[in-house]
Parts: sequence; structure tokens; C-alpha cells
Amino acid sequence: MTRQDPSLDPPGFRWLPALTIVAVSWLALFPVTSVDAYYHLATGRRILEERSIPTRGVGSATFGQAPWHDQEWGFQVISALIGDAEADADGVWVETSVGTVRLILMRALCLGLTLALLSATMALAGVDGLSRALGLILAAFLTFGNLFWAIRPQIFSYLLLAALVYVLERDRRGARWAGATALAVIAVWANIHGMFVVGIALLVSGLVFTAIHQVSNTLIFYLLVPRLIQVSRKPRNIPPVEMPTGLSDNFHNRISQ
Repeated sequence: MTRQDPSLDPPGFRWLPALTIVAVSWLALFPVTSVDAYYHLATGRRILEERSIPTRGVGSATFGQAPWHDQEWGFQVISALIGDAEADADGVWVETSVGTVRLILMRALCLGLTLALLSATMALAGVDGLSRALGLILAAFLTFGNLFWAIRPQIFSYLLLAALVYVLERDRRGARWAGATALAVIAVWANIHGMFVVGIALLVSGLVFTAIHQVSNTLIFYLLVPRLIQVSRKPRNIPPVEMPTGLSDNFHNRISQ
């Protein structure tokens, strides 16, 4: 990947990342296959109806009364609001066709936004359009069939991870809003999925790297500058330039003439 201004890409390559994002998002328009999706939808509906986050293992056949912290409640509420469930003749809540289409579109949108943020981060680093498009295809290929493509909280985790990486890159380039935004992303993420600890680790590692960089620059300044000052004040004995004897005689003869 070459480091250059993406605006200098050939016109055809400039649109490759956007076309790749649209094409890969289109591939995410397939039926809901994860059985966990219906558990999250049911839990989200329960939260909306009871106006509280469950504190016991709802939906569990063996630990239904055990204490439990629902760290995925944010995703469940969002999914329940986007989906459209109704009770069938037996009183069982099932997802309607409209609700299913909405959830599929949510998955495709989440995937598209994740890839768009990855592309934007690579563009900040000066990666050309062709390389960005290939990187996006590789990311989609490696996650195909994984939890990234399912109606599960993980799809929001990948989106927020990409957002955090982009924000931290902007912060590294001097954006004043980036620090507060990074903390806001972590706060939202903590109510979506347990993978937010990865975001905290990324944030802490960035702070540690910045601190090490600043300390190293300070040490270099205090160690190198006094040495330069000392060298500059030290008198230097410059030996005189001696000319060859014959050449010197010729100069003296010409001057005397």
C-alpha cells in the first residue's frame, strides 16, 4: 500500500472503495439464519414492556432464576424497535415479514458503515483507492459466515471498533473533538456488547504509546541539547592551510613584481 494523497488517484480507482462497500453490503441481504436473533428480539421486547433491564437469566431453561447482567440490552432494544413481532394463534411472538426485512437492512447498513469507516481510516493514512478496495474485500471475505454477518450484538461491536479506530486516528492528527468522542463510543459500546473491553484496551494502548513518545522526545531534548550547546562553545583549532613550496614561491615572485 503506497502512502499518497487519495485525491490523486486515477478517476476509476477513486470510486472503487465506495463500489466495494455497496457490493459487499448487497451480499448481506440474505434471510435471518441465526437462532440467537429471536432470543435477542424476545429479550428486547421484554425490556420495552417491563421498562427495566433483566437481572436474572431470562430465557434460560436451567438458570432462569440465577443472577445475571444483560450486557447486550442495548442491541436487544434496538433490534426489538426495528423488528416487528406479533403474537400468532398460540400466543407465540413471531417476527413479521416487514420486521424481518428491517432487520436484514439493519445488518447490511451496519456492515456498510463498518467498511466505510475502515476505508476512511485507510484514506487518512494515505492508502490509494485500489488498495483500500482490496482491503475491504479481504475484511469481508475473512468475516463471511462469521458472527459479523448475523443478527447478533457482534455486528455493532465491529462497527464501534471501526469507529473508535477512525476517531483515534483523527485524534492523532490533532482533532480536538476526537478524545471526547472516543470516550462516548466506549460508553455506548459498554451497553451493546461485552467486546467493549477491546475498545478500552485499544484506547489505553494508544495513551501509553503517546506517553512513551512524549517521554522519549523529552529525554532526547534534555540529553541532546546541552551536548550541542557544549560542542558549539568549545574552541576549535583550525590548522592553517599550507601551500606547496614551489607554488608559494611563484606567488611571492608575482607579488613582488
